[in-house]
Amino acid sequence: MSKLSSILFSSVAALSLAPSLALAQATPPADAAASGTQVETIVVTARKRSEDLLTVPVAVSALTRADLEVRNIQSLDDVAKFTPGLTDDQANAGGARADRSFQQLIIRGMNPSSTVNPTASIFINGVPVASADLLQSLDDIQRVEVLKGPQSAYFGRETFAGAINVITVDPGATLGANVSATAGTRNTYKITGSVTLPVAGDKLTLRLGGSYDTHDGSYKNAFDPSQTLGDQSTATLHATIIAKPFDNLTIKAYGMYLRDNDGPAATGIYLATGAGAFNQGNCAIAGSTTTNYFCGTLPALIRSVSPAQVTTIAPSVNFANATQSFLNNPGGIVSGSDLVKKFGLVRNAYHGDLDITYDIPSLGVAVTYLGGFNHNDWSEVSDLANLDGGANGQYPGYTGFPYEVQSRAHDMSHELRIATDGKKPFRALLGASYIDAYAQEALGVAFVGPGAMTPSGPTQSKTAGVFFSLAYDITPQLTIDFDGRYQSDKEIAFVSPGVISAQGTSNNFLPRASVQYKFDSNAMAYFTFSQGVNPGVFNSQYSTLPTASQAELNANGSAGGLLVKPEKITNYELGVKGRFLDGHLTLSADVYYDKWTNQLNANNYNFAANDPANPYNVVGG
Repeated sequence: MSKLSSILFSSVAALSLAPSLALAQATPPADAAASGTQVETIVVTARKRSEDLLTVPVAVSALTRADLEVRNIQSLDDVAKFTPGLTDDQANAGGARADRSFQQLIIRGMNPSSTVNPTASIFINGVPVASADLLQSLDDIQRVEVLKGPQSAYFGRETFAGAINVITVDPGATLGANVSATAGTRNTYKITGSVTLPVAGDKLTLRLGGSYDTHDGSYKNAFDPSQTLGDQSTATLHATIIAKPFDNLTIKAYGMYLRDNDGPAATGIYLATGAGAFNQGNCAIAGSTTTNYFCGTLPALIRSVSPAQVTTIAPSVNFANATQSFLNNPGGIVSGSDLVKKFGLVRNAYHGDLDITYDIPSLGVAVTYLGGFNHNDWSEVSDLANLDGGANGQYPGYTGFPYEVQSRAHDMSHELRIATDGKKPFRALLGASYIDAYAQEALGVAFVGPGAMTPSGPTQSKTAGVFFSLAYDITPQLTIDFDGRYQSDKEIAFVSPGVISAQGTSNNFLPRASVQYKFDSNAMAYFTFSQGVNPGVFNSQYSTLPTASQAELNANGSAGGLLVKPEKITNYELGVKGRFLDGHLTLSADVYYDKWTNQLNANNYNFAANDPANPYNVVGG
């Protein structure tokens, strides 16, 4: 990252008016109960406490357990299909490998320029998850909450554009079990199951479950027609324990293990410049006779050539193809069961969270500790050229471009908060949080040699924050809220594990204020002002530049030279929520304006020494 550009971003959301299909946690409104109509409410935790979705001054889309089942939602990609303003991008920022090596969740179109700086984060039971890849399967989920707009005041780091909180199912106090199975074409099989065990009545309950999901791809490999591209399989195991050893104390622990084992990805290629007889370019610019471009509508894929991956694994050390010795090379950062042994992807991931809540009725407050950890190791090998390698007479002698990526990421977080019980006109919350996240990647090209894997320097982020919330009911209809977080982000880059090459810290105060007015018990309007921040990154080549060139970067976006200033957002939002027609119709609509400043952009600059015409020695940019 060599320079930062400032961009003004604004957007207006479309109004949304739709009947509720399936709701959860039944609490009938007073008017509905009086009329004899049973209407259920969706309870969300957008402000670290349980509230009716239609009374929270935040734009929230929630999918309940019934929604997930009725709509056959099995992944975060499926969640995005049913959530306005949410996109699941698996080919972002140049990583156009159509596999499951990473996911980028984009809220309200705020697409990050780099995969290492997401604008929205995932949480499981309120615990931050460093990578959305860990949630490849939504198994035994009670609810998915998509919070739109800056959520920094409550959720902290990398909730610049929003947050997604996935709530798992709690075990009940009654013995029970369920199992479901699915079979379909393309060798599609899925089985899920869970069992609830009341070990000691409602004092100690346990829920165990798991799933296995597999299917073949939808495309034949043009290199090898007997093989499909896009094969995927996922296995998960999970457990939840809830203990209530004595009155007012509740302890909930959740753990999950996930393993992905995929085949070569289904990726197609368009040939604009012409390779062999397959030039698909449909126009030339400025009379060019050698270079063609795509103009207007893109052509269809040439099925005999693409999608294709050269998936041969040769047994020798002739690296015309990916070889077994390359796949077993010792130069990477993952090994054993985490290391891919063929074209495709292997992932092993773990998650755990712990929620301890102690209620103090005499004081009208509750004290909560929330902690968790995540670990995500994966490796994948793909043919980046995506050509057929001559299997059907095209590109004779072509051998592909086998490329391996290995990734390791882990994090640990802690949060402690104290909050009033919400039974009085004045409500308050005070908390502190800390997150420590570590990541490293290694890259390699098969035909270079068995030691070709090149690990990058690890990176580490340490984020500490103190946050609060104050709310007051001026009248039964009018409520004001003021929330905020003071956050310190420390970024560390390593030359090698344990050897620091650069570090920097940015400190920010992130407020959110709202006013809401209740027309009656079933409808309200709100106005919210909020700000968010995304931590900065390093200008990786900064230390190698001349002094004058460093001064140029300092004047245009670097905080203290190496660390780029964090990007910021200011949000203004007006919304209306309510139930109408005896609860048969719900309305949740909002319009917003966002100002996005100091947007993180990756730009390349060339620096030429001793140029008298340029005092900063800058050429191009």
